[in-house]
Amino acid sequence: MELGLFLKKYHGFIGFSVFIFALAILLFVVGPEKIIAAIGVEGGYLLIFVTALIGVSAFTSGSFYATVIAFASTGEFNPLLIGLTAAPAMAVGHTLFFFLGIYSQPLVGKQVVMRLSEWMYQRESKWAAPAFAYLYTAFTPLPQDFLMLALGLGGTPFRRVIIPVLLGNVTFITLLSFFVLKGFSL
Repeated sequence: MELGLFLKKYHGFIGFSVFIFALAILLFVVGPEKIIAAIGVEGGYLLIFVTALIGVSAFTSGSFYATVIAFASTGEFNPLLIGLTAAPAMAVGHTLFFFLGIYSQPLVGKQVVMRLSEWMYQRESKWAAPAFAYLYTAFTPLPQDFLMLALGLGGTPFRRVIIPVLLGNVTFITLLSFFVLKGFSL
């Protein structure tokens, strides 16, 4: 493939990758203390929100977690406010994967969708999927892309999933921030 054609075809991905790489280098070279001194704590919360919104997939979430860890380690940020700031952005980003799952049902095949739906609802109560979604998002650092995709494919109603995922994100990011803060301040 010709370089010009390659760059034209993948310019969005390349630009996004360069942005994430530059953010990681900036955090490593400059350090979170100097960044916070330059942008302030309020700007730091905004950066956490934007990074959470951008870090929607398993491939880009590393920069988000690095940002949370770096900012929480400074002691300038409230762990609960970090969780409340990041959780809505994460939920919005992962909603894309939920709807991708819903709209992919015809592509995957009726048999796969029926098996997934049967596994989620006929063998378990109607609250099994939301409870699992909360526990998965609250206590594991695993990518939420696959969870949301599976919930969408299985036909889980969005209204039953979004609150547990949002609360799970608040729980996880708050706990992560709190543990980092306590680990670095001992």
